[in-house]
Amino acid sequence: MQRPSSGSGCTEGISQALQVATPTVVKKILRFKQENPGMFAWEIRDQLLSQRICDPNTIPSVSSVNRILRNGGMWTDDMTSNDKEM
Repeated sequence: MQRPSSGSGCTEGISQALQVATPTVVKKILRFKQENPGMFAWEIRDQLLSQRICDPNTIPSVSSVNRILRNGGMWTDDMTSNDKEM
């Protein structure tokens, strides 16, 4: 019986999610939610597309947007304190 290789499966999705959730995208997602607390993740995705922050190939999934909102963008705290212009 062979064990599955460590390079298959789940890690591809994780690296892709991290790739599209750039600090700029995370900050915009948090800003949209702060400005409109009732906004749904799919509406945030629509805004990212309509404002050309992301394109259809780089837009985070609804679950990624929800994860960013749930975590509060904690990993970007240092970056957001240095960049208040957005």
